[in-house]
Amino acid sequence: AIVLHVLVSDADSEVVSEIQDFTLNWILLKLLDEKNGSLARFLWEQLPLKLRKIAAKFSSFSSYYIDSLTQSASSLSLEYENFTKCWKKRVSMTEVTLEYRDILEHFKVLLCVEDELCKTIRNHLSSLLTHETKTSVWHDICSNVLS
Repeated sequence: AIVLHVLVSDADSEVVSEIQDFTLNWILLKLLDEKNGSLARFLWEQLPLKLRKIAAKFSSFSSYYIDSLTQSASSLSLEYENFTKCWKKRVSMTEVTLEYRDILEHFKVLLCVEDELCKTIRNHLSSLLTHETKTSVWHDICSNVLS
């Protein structure tokens, strides 16, 4: 929790900025090394707004965040319950992944401020849409978050 506080704080000096860069690089290396580790679990327990602040501030975290959301969404499988379409997590997944509603919430928060991060997310979603079928999770996500 302290580490995330350091990342969302204003870098009012070069020393603070260097500490933030070092901290972020350490977190990313750890996350990439242990995709199912306690740090990954802790990260996804954070509020989307806090993660958005970090992503807007650090492009390397932004890339990790977007890739992780994309991977989580792509791992969902389409099922029908009582004739209603729903996207479910695959039980066999060993990495930390999110439920469909959580993925939607993260994308909504990422798109809530018109800035460079928002533009990046919109472009990313558009490119995912062009390569998918009509029953793709991306059509459902985009219809919910880009409306």
